[in-house]
Amino acid sequence: MLGVRPEHSSLHDPACPSERRNAAALPAVVDLVEPTGVETMVGLKMAGRDVMARFEADQTPEPGQAISVALDTSRACVFDAESEWLEG
Repeated sequence: MLGVRPEHSSLHDPACPSERRNAAALPAVVDLVEPTGVETMVGLKMAGRDVMARFEADQTPEPGQAISVALDTSRACVFDAESEWLEG
């Protein structure tokens, strides 16, 4: 099982030359959008699971919108699927 904190995610932009090298882009569907002023918290459905992401304040996708989310894999943690304990 892979764990990534919301702050280690971003709205994937394949045209952006500054896209992180350690990012994996995954498809998701937006469930809810909560602009907080300095950031936007976004509830997503990703691979059948509920996921929270934290985007820049000006990134406000619409509920129901299909997007691509970049996850910083250099900051990811791997958990045992049965025990849910952190691996390594």
